[in-house]
Amino acid sequence: TDGYIESINVRKIDIPYRIAANQKLKMKTGDLTIEPGVMLEMGTNSEITMYDITTSTGRILANGTASEPIIMRGVEDIVGCWKGISIGTNLNNQLTYVNISNAGSAAIATYDPDYITAILVSKSRSARATITNCSISKSGGYGICYGTTANLTQSSNTFTGNSLSDTYTF
Repeated sequence: TDGYIESINVRKIDIPYRIAANQKLKMKTGDLTIEPGVMLEMGTNSEITMYDITTSTGRILANGTASEPIIMRGVEDIVGCWKGISIGTNLNNQLTYVNISNAGSAAIATYDPDYITAILVSKSRSARATITNCSISKSGGYGICYGTTANLTQSSNTFTGNSLSDTYTF
């Protein structure tokens, strides 16, 4: 929905979860925890946002494994189907063994409006994220875009078929 979610644990089931077109999964406080093997199908122009202008205490913990990666993909296998993931909190946001495809349909966040990217790690509030062993493909913009004051640790990520560069610092 367009309202904030306080906390959620997304468990592995035998079918994909689907976020409807033009919807935002927004965390205000608490954790968005996504278990290994979960598949999220993202509707056209949908997005996942870890940010709140007053509290800034929501975070994403998406920790897949090599044998059970987390998959986030568009409902259509096209470049730029859904917006992507926006991280604007200074907590320890984590993406490990996550395959992200088809993001980058439009700018994700109003607070950093100029960047079309699969993952945005904002310069607002010195956002913090660790992104490791992830695959980012078919973005309509950048793979990972991050602010100069963001605290981003990334390693062993692969990038394929993104429309702009794999990473970009602003």
